[in-house]
Amino acid sequence: MTYNSLLHNLKNTDIMWDVYTEIKASGICLSEYTNAIILDGLCRQSLIHEAVLFLQETKEKEPHASIVLFNNLIFGFCKMGFVDIAKSFFCMMFKYGLFPDVYSYNILIHGLCMMGSIEEALDFTNDMEKYGLGPDHVTFNIITKGFRLLGMMDDAGKVTNRMLRRGLDIDRHIYNTVEERFSLCNNGRMDEALRFLSEMENASLIPDHVMYSIIINGLCKMGEVQKAVQLYKEMCLKKITTDYVQNRSTLLRLCEKGGVSEVRSYFDKVANSNLVEDIVLYNIMINKYAKLGNIGEAIRLCEIGPNIIVIIKDFESLFIILKRELAQNIRYESW
Repeated sequence: MTYNSLLHNLKNTDIMWDVYTEIKASGICLSEYTNAIILDGLCRQSLIHEAVLFLQETKEKEPHASIVLFNNLIFGFCKMGFVDIAKSFFCMMFKYGLFPDVYSYNILIHGLCMMGSIEEALDFTNDMEKYGLGPDHVTFNIITKGFRLLGMMDDAGKVTNRMLRRGLDIDRHIYNTVEERFSLCNNGRMDEALRFLSEMENASLIPDHVMYSIIINGLCKMGEVQKAVQLYKEMCLKKITTDYVQNRSTLLRLCEKGGVSEVRSYFDKVANSNLVEDIVLYNIMINKYAKLGNIGEAIRLCEIGPNIIVIIKDFESLFIILKRELAQNIRYESW
């Protein structure tokens, strides 16, 4: 209806209530959807007291209070941080002869997780099954984020595995965060990170370049250079593209931990796959050869590099090495 569309567009403004009052005074029969819009608008404007009074008013009239009205009210209180009050209205639904739906539970579980009450959130998750409501992928994603906020990454991983066993969709951002903690913060857990990657693929979730980059950098940090290069090759075969920042970061990691053959293998793969040559990648590789004293290969890369002006800084480092070698030769000859 036209007036519902009007109220919906005004629900973030204080004009909404004035328009609603005029519509009601005109004698138009208001629907449940209209009440839901009004309650949602009051909650969005943080007019919680007015929202509660409005809910009490609908109790005495047709149409009666509905699940949608309660959901809006629960959402409003959770958004303001009043989770205990939200729980009270959640329980009040049963007194009205209403049964919370999955969305009702998810709103409250999210509010509890944001307040750090993960145990209570898990209790409500278990209650869902008692009432014949199976937790969906949204529920589990909320719980996983709740564990992550508390730094309980092992528990977050267990919830993710539970989702996989149920065949539920998993938020890729959750995977990326869990992988980052495993690969960069918890040394020695790369096998677990790689297993997560495999589980994603088995669940028909395509890991993105962020996921691969996190694991590749983690492998480099652990000194597993060959595995890192192999994983990058697999990434290329799957046509998963990376950006310049991630390529540079990975190459720097390889230079720190890997031998020149692994570093060059990665460099060639990246250089051949990118349509536009990246001067920074060339500079990193040139510095690697310069530090190893392989002046010939460093100069050759300078000659084929995309921008000779930017590489002047590396010529300075080459000059220092050449000067050092020349001094060593002179000492050797005089001896």
